[in-house]
Amino acid sequence: MVNGYTEAVTKLEAEMKEFVVEATAGADGHGSKTSAMKARKLSGVITKSLKDFRKISIENDRAKTKVAKTK
Repeated sequence: MVNGYTEAVTKLEAEMKEFVVEATAGADGHGSKTSAMKARKLSGVITKSLKDFRKISIENDRAKTKVAKTK
């Protein structure tokens, strides 16, 4: 497994959980603008984290392929 794979998954899980909490709180509209704004900001953070994860995941798959070919 490539370094950082597990950490990237853990980070994404935490960000998504926080997003769900804020988005749910922001669903009421009036009076929950702060939560809705936090959810929107988190969606941008999650987007970046998913792009980073994609790179790590591809490296991980390539590393597994190289190991399999050497056996």
